[in-house]
Amino acid sequence: MNRNTLLTFLLISACCFFSFESRSEAGVIDVGDLIVSDFSSGVLFKIDPVTGNQTVIASGGGLLNPGGIAIEDTGTIIVAERSTQSLLRINLQTGIQTTVSSGGSFVNIVGVELELNGQILVSDAGADALFRVDPITGVQSTVSSGNLFSDLLRGIAVESNGDILSLNNSVLRIDPVGGSQVTLSSGPNFQASANIAVEANGDILVVDREAFSTLGGVIRINPVSGAQSVVSSGGNFVDPFGLALEANGQILVSDFTTNSVYRVDPISGVQTLLSSNGFLDQPLDMEISHVTVVIPEPSSLSLFSVFVAGLLGHRRNWKQPA
Repeated sequence: MNRNTLLTFLLISACCFFSFESRSEAGVIDVGDLIVSDFSSGVLFKIDPVTGNQTVIASGGGLLNPGGIAIEDTGTIIVAERSTQSLLRINLQTGIQTTVSSGGSFVNIVGVELELNGQILVSDAGADALFRVDPITGVQSTVSSGNLFSDLLRGIAVESNGDILSLNNSVLRIDPVGGSQVTLSSGPNFQASANIAVEANGDILVVDREAFSTLGGVIRINPVSGAQSVVSSGGNFVDPFGLALEANGQILVSDFTTNSVYRVDPISGVQTLLSSNGFLDQPLDMEISHVTVVIPEPSSLSLFSVFVAGLLGHRRNWKQPA
């Protein structure tokens, strides 16, 4: 069989093998799915809230050591990439990663949260500051710095009135306009505070890695008095870190050491395993998706085109016998 005949045979075989669908779905992020950033594995993945199955949704490119994440209303994900001190925007439908903002005032960015108007908040444990980043231009401005902030600055949350909450081994409330800082709650339970969230009724939840005599656990704080109460501690927790709230009020907590995500009952504090191992190595942040995003895979026609292009390229390199 000469090379021209072989090429024709391969093209006909390829036509039979590839379907010509213009698009097919590689996966869907549903409302309620848990999105996780893992510092060590360098990926973003989703966890099914029922089965606990893990599926990678973004990797490679600028993702090396992702930290804090936030999900925009369009379904794009803002990521604090700690290796390059950059804010990335990941479009899951196209796979395109773009840099929203980098360098400038950033020194050691940790937490990311969205304000009610879509502006991006970033906590920086190196600059001892809370920054606001314009989601379109990427311009950085300082919301608050110094004073009660230190290199222990961690997670961020936004209350329903727009006030900002942050962690510095205490719960701080920051005025979003003037930047004034007030200590809402502090004490011996705050030893290595990692993440913070606001419940539907306005109560505040904090995950601390060494609270309750180093057992680690979840603390509930009254948003008016700052009074603390124990939600859950010990048990499966070894090094609890990530925190997310489901729509029904259930609490999700990731653990650095057990490489697991646990669901915690907000009343009883009972812990149940949702997902473990897989891509869970050093899960730094978690967010519940509030939008549905369809993640396409390359169409069969595109794959066929690549296949044909490769064959033609090889044909051009074939040498005719002398």
